Amino acid sequence: MVEKRNITKEEWLINTCDNPIDDRKIKENIRKGHTNIESFLSSKWYEYEMLSLKAYFIDKNIELTKQYLFECGMLDEIVINKYKGRILEYGMAHISYAL
Repeated sequence: MVEKRNITKEEWLINTCDNPIDDRKIKENIRKGHTNIESFLSSKWYEYEMLSLKAYFIDKNIELTKQYLFECGMLDEIVINKYKGRILEYGMAHISYAL
């Protein structure tokens, strides 16, 4: 039986940020038609969200936190304007980070 080790929130956040999404693989899947661009943008949004939380809570770097959240906002704008995304109807995290 595999022993399950409880990790802290901080350890989980660091581990998550140390293993980012492989953009090359996703971009290749977009070219092949296996993944759509909206899914890629959504993946990047969550990656920037994790990085912003790490920057704030672990690194204590407000400027970097703001930069990552700005990137989240820019991705939201693209999804809303270009792909008619309905983020504002269901994405409370999207709205609250912008505030």
